[in-house]
Amino acid sequence: MNRCFGMCHYKQKNPMNNKISIILILFMTILQLFAQSQNITTVSEIFDGTAQDIAAGSGVLYLAQGRHLALLDPATGSRISNYTAEPYQEQLVAVEYDILNDILFVATEKKIHIYYQKEGTEITWENTGPAKIGDFKYIASDSIIVAVLSDTVKIIDHSGSQPEVVSSFVTPPGISFYKRIHIADTRDGYMAYLAGFITGQSIRGVN
Repeated sequence: MNRCFGMCHYKQKNPMNNKISIILILFMTILQLFAQSQNITTVSEIFDGTAQDIAAGSGVLYLAQGRHLALLDPATGSRISNYTAEPYQEQLVAVEYDILNDILFVATEKKIHIYYQKEGTEITWENTGPAKIGDFKYIASDSIIVAVLSDTVKIIDHSGSQPEVVSSFVTPPGISFYKRIHIADTRDGYMAYLAGFITGQSIRGVN
């Protein structure tokens, strides 16, 4: 009978271990070849601030993170610069890019900045109420922005020199909107789909 006290080392030749090692090596080799064939690039750069949203522009990526909008190289993901020299006054919540008209939309908690990059001009819509902007989507063909503020949706027209709210509606008590607006082109026009959640004890007659 063998007894071992303290630290014991016991070696036994096991041909199965060699087979497992060979299989793992083959698997990793195949995985590397697959990644190379698919041109998969892993970016490991860490950015300051919480990443809120990302949008693909013309030859650049726009990353909303913290109070800055970072410009990234789309091929490598590395930072090129910030879109503006100064940080925004509030945290960024969303960014969108209209590739047809070269318009960049940047939403903070209180404002939506609209950059007409061809003309080099900017206009801003500001929410003067206490609610924060949660998310937004734009409809390029109609120069319309659908913005969500807690339990309120605002339809904003930015075709003029100053954006203006052309329509708005409030949800019934106990329902609040969340992020992730989706705009669909239907037979009767555009339909906005919004995710929401119930906060009340009971809600009756709500469709």
